[in-house]
Amino acid sequence: MIISDVLEVSKELNTQLVTGHRSLLRPVLTIEVMEVPEVENWVTQGVLVITSFYSVRKQPDEQYRIVKALIHKKAAGIIVKLGKFVSRLSDEIIAVAQQHDFPIIILPRDVPYISVLTPLQSMLHAEQISTSKSETTLAHFENKSYFTVEEALNDFATYLSCTMYLEDIEGRLLSCSQDVQKDGWRESRLLFSAPSYTGYKEKINEWVKQYEDHSFVMTEYLGHKWHVIVPLFRKGIPFMFLHFVYNNKLLSEEMDEQNSIIVKNKLYMILMGEIVEWQQERMSQDEELRRFSITGAGASNTSYVLLFFQRELNQFINETIDAFHFPTDYSCFFRKEVSQFMNRIPKVQRYLIFERNMNVYVLLHFTTQQSSSTLELRNLLTQYLTNSPIEDSYIAISSMFARLEEVEEKVGAVTKIMGIGKKMHEQERIFSYNKLGIYEFFIELSTQPQVQEYVNSILSPLSQADSNLRETLVVYLMENGNASRAAEKLFVSRRTITYRLQKIKELLGTDLDDPENRFVLQFCLKIKQLD
Repeated sequence: MIISDVLEVSKELNTQLVTGHRSLLRPVLTIEVMEVPEVENWVTQGVLVITSFYSVRKQPDEQYRIVKALIHKKAAGIIVKLGKFVSRLSDEIIAVAQQHDFPIIILPRDVPYISVLTPLQSMLHAEQISTSKSETTLAHFENKSYFTVEEALNDFATYLSCTMYLEDIEGRLLSCSQDVQKDGWRESRLLFSAPSYTGYKEKINEWVKQYEDHSFVMTEYLGHKWHVIVPLFRKGIPFMFLHFVYNNKLLSEEMDEQNSIIVKNKLYMILMGEIVEWQQERMSQDEELRRFSITGAGASNTSYVLLFFQRELNQFINETIDAFHFPTDYSCFFRKEVSQFMNRIPKVQRYLIFERNMNVYVLLHFTTQQSSSTLELRNLLTQYLTNSPIEDSYIAISSMFARLEEVEEKVGAVTKIMGIGKKMHEQERIFSYNKLGIYEFFIELSTQPQVQEYVNSILSPLSQADSNLRETLVVYLMENGNASRAAEKLFVSRRTITYRLQKIKELLGTDLDDPENRFVLQFCLKIKQLD
């Protein structure tokens, strides 16, 4: 492929060649999306770079340095997406490109990367693959457009009669087709979950060594399934593994080297394009949120709810791999899942996803006529969280509010609710401010010495007693003094409950039938629970 081919393929996207008119025959050997500015570390001769300059958007001198480095490295050219982060190229960039007849192609602001990457990669890899393709190859997928990696994986999996998933170099799950079953290697479809295979880290290290010669396919027998494992390379180094999981060996043997090249190249470009789009979306939403916080913009007929997402695998969300190998952070993948999750919630006019202190928050925007109650929202979130790739998440829901300048206040509120909910209701995943907000006052009270002294004076007789007595008291009070229901909850007989309650009355010296006494005991137990 040469530069003139690039222009021909992308002409319907209204691309514009601004320099390099005498270099139309310059060969294009590879295509890379530029996410990091240290091009000297990875650019090779013949590479066509696509970028929006978002990492150096306010540094024209750095943009100039990058173009000079590309010229020095004999890159094929650069496609720059203008309008979103960089409105124009400096005169110095244009001048140095003209001096070396270096091709600069402008991509319009409203054109997604994937729209130009897909046809260019299809042409490039069509030249690399033999023109004599059998009817069983995946050649017809090369020109097919996909919006997400999941969409492509589902399509490939259906065509190949297999299950597919994508893991990073540490074995953490990043994406998968819809039907992922236990296969001896993986038991979970949770985002970022590790393989269940014993010694999986050693096995992955073996794969990395075997792929040093850039071989494409390896078959492993794992848990009665046949795996074809294809590496995805970044600058000559494997950084992800694509798994094809078959029920029998005959089907797995149909995946040859030619088809593996088609699949992995297609997925690589979809993945990189999607990551870049999500990074840009993050910056755009962060900017919008900053504008809201300054102006307090918002219509009079709107209401808002803030959600706080937290995961058991939270340590992976903001972890960044060496930029040379895989230049993105894991929050892109988590934000993507959260976004797909939010798209299922009815009545939401729009939403903004943002981060604070390595945590993910979602601002939901409702019109007054379509607003949902927090109870309705909680029920929907509970329903959608089940069996989702992020079902191990916890979600805290704020109360509904009308003014956008309250966002930062609500961030603090839902963060507190998350901590309270996880402590007070260990078996639950979703907590609402309307239900748990009162515990903010309990927390404040629990730190006061006179309150602690009072609580200890009331409950101290139970501290040395059988632990069953305190549990019985808690359940009895939760059941509003109904001994029969308490017995059912504790799986003991009514006689046992009656005996324990009598013992508690004697120890505490209080009448449990008195509603005011029960209120005092509930208060003390809640304060004690927050210690």
